[in-house]
Amino acid sequence: MSHAPSDFADVGGAYAAYSSGGRGRLRHDITARRVLAELGGGPARVLDVGCGDGEMVWRLAAAGHQVTGVERSAGMLSAAAERIAAAPELAERVTLVEGDIDALPFADDSFDAVCCHSVVMYLPDSIAPTAHFFGGSGGI
Repeated sequence: MSHAPSDFADVGGAYAAYSSGGRGRLRHDITARRVLAELGGGPARVLDVGCGDGEMVWRLAAAGHQVTGVERSAGMLSAAAERIAAAPELAERVTLVEGDIDALPFADDSFDAVCCHSVVMYLPDSIAPTAHFFGGSGGI
């Protein structure tokens, strides 16, 4: 299934303002706590689909996980790259890829977990596009 094209960089300024405000910080904090609790203690290979400006990529990498962030918007991916560049100690744990959830360039079982919290509410089927990346490994 193809999704309507959009470049979320068009809303980048508004998204950045929301994310840095009280409601945005709270949403990111709650999501990060939940995802990190599910991942457990050891380093995991995490795919963050629709990584936006890299907020969750940064948080997951800071917790010691190997994170691949995928974003269809070149502008948002650039913002994610800037965020990671500002924390060079995280760079070796982060890979950023421009791509779409319907055509992800990864082999099955490439990841222990998939995070796409700002994407799933826009999809008619929130599991099918990513389930095979961790299907046989008991991932989350």
